[in-house]
Amino acid sequence: MKIRKKKTDKQESESKSKSKSESEIESKNLKESNESTESSGSSDEEEKTDELKSSDKTLENIPIEILNQDDEQEIVFVDPSNAVVDITVEGDEKEIKELKEEDFSAFIDVDGLEEGEHEIPITIEGSSDIHASSSLKDVTIEVNSLANE
Repeated sequence: MKIRKKKTDKQESESKSKSKSESEIESKNLKESNESTESSGSSDEEEKTDELKSSDKTLENIPIEILNQDDEQEIVFVDPSNAVVDITVEGDEKEIKELKEEDFSAFIDVDGLEEGEHEIPITIEGSSDIHASSSLKDVTIEVNSLANE
């Protein structure tokens, strides 16, 4: 059996006024907190927008490297005949400004190719934070055997 003391009228009144005051303070604090969050949120968003300004840049004449070429193979570039590609990079403006041609590589994999002409996809590698694409998707090469000569 629970026994509960009955509050006097004075205690009841003090309790209600205290609860009301605490509620008003909590409400005021919550409102200030929300306003603070909203104002700091918008400045955070502005800062993020400034930080994340997107930009692009073209890196020209990147040499196309050849992977997995046998010692007995000669690889001749048919298209492009100069074995270079232009790479367009997109990303954060600050990072893009600092990029150099050496930061990216373009290559083809000739593993297992027989003699003859082949169209091979180009692979671009570079910073993971930067989107890179090449002016060409594929190159045309001719594979010749040096063993027959």
